[in-house]
Amino acid sequence: MNKRKSLILILATAFFSSLFPQIASASACSSVGYTIEYVNGVADTLDRAKANRDALKRYVGTERNGQPITVNLAYNAEHVGGVVDLVQAVSQALFNPISDYNLHTILRQIAAEDTTRKLLIVGHSQGALYANSIYDYITTHGEPHRAVDIYAVATPASYVAGGGKYGTSHDDAIVMGIRALARKFDAPIPLPSNLIVKGGATFPDLFATHQFGTYLKGGGEEMVYVMQEQMDALVGTPSSETSACFTPPDLTLTDRVQQGIFAVVDPPANATQTKVVQAYQAAIQGVTATLGFVQWASSAIGSAHVAVENVLSNP
Repeated sequence: MNKRKSLILILATAFFSSLFPQIASASACSSVGYTIEYVNGVADTLDRAKANRDALKRYVGTERNGQPITVNLAYNAEHVGGVVDLVQAVSQALFNPISDYNLHTILRQIAAEDTTRKLLIVGHSQGALYANSIYDYITTHGEPHRAVDIYAVATPASYVAGGGKYGTSHDDAIVMGIRALARKFDAPIPLPSNLIVKGGATFPDLFATHQFGTYLKGGGEEMVYVMQEQMDALVGTPSSETSACFTPPDLTLTDRVQQGIFAVVDPPANATQTKVVQAYQAAIQGVTATLGFVQWASSAIGSAHVAVENVLSNP
């Protein structure tokens, strides 16, 4: 009986370990080379996030100051077809609650991949919100402040941690909407727009104006120029050739439970994500068109009212 119980325990341990694998920390942290960690935005599939990372790679190149550049993806996973991500992103932007589970998962990814002291975090949309928390964590767990910087793209945040840089398009309808919500709820207002995205998507194509690909296509050269300046300013010392660049958070029991829940609910929800997002976009654009008509009609009525008043006052 004891042998049987032992066998069951071993099999159960192996099964749950396969469900919840530990992510090993990087084994070295060199002073030579640059690492860029791209943190994707809300409701991005893994394939789409990888495509954005690859596009960023092409823009930044493979070398800077005679040192190699490595571009990694710190994947901000979609959950429940992106619905959870969307709610989280808006609440993070307005009220600043950060999902510890997502943050810890991203931090463990970065710790496993980052082998150079000089680190630039490129966060897009919700990824820019996480980038602020990533900076705060890693600069208190092994990384010197001068070795890390942030470039935030289409950020809904009111600041960039560590005095980092950002680029938000004047045509970004999503950030405009979050600014309006922030004013309504007396919440921190996202940073002002500072980037002209040439030939980008236009209103009311709301989601396209906010996409990372749109930013790269229309403003990539200007964005990368700033990123290169940031990399030049990074200081790689003190560094270690034998230990990790920073200490990642432990995989807690709470993290494991959430992993198990998402492992069950995410696959079917993510499989229907396209239809959900399309329906959501259609509804938003329908409302936008309706509001546009109402605004035009109100303006026309207002103009007619003024004209009638002028006629009556000056017959």
